[in-house]
Amino acid sequence: MIEQIKARVNLGSLALAGTSAGAAMMGQIMIAGGSSGESPNPSLVELTAGLGFLPELLVDQAFSQPQPHGPLDERDRGQPRQAGHRD
Repeated sequence: MIEQIKARVNLGSLALAGTSAGAAMMGQIMIAGGSSGESPNPSLVELTAGLGFLPELLVDQAFSQPQPHGPLDERDRGQPRQAGHRD
């Protein structure tokens, strides 16, 4: 079923939207948990598989106000080529 949804999205016949976890699961990988740290440390971020509708997307759904080193910032240290978005 996921592949059928992806095919319809690629054809432009289906639009997907989501907030919080609904947005986070659309990437190939998603942040499943994490914490802020004093120094950048990718080990503070727990990643898991997303559904891959938008493979290049990574959403930090816990972001509510700027923090010096939140989960998305920590993840960026480990995978600098992947774009991130704060929900």
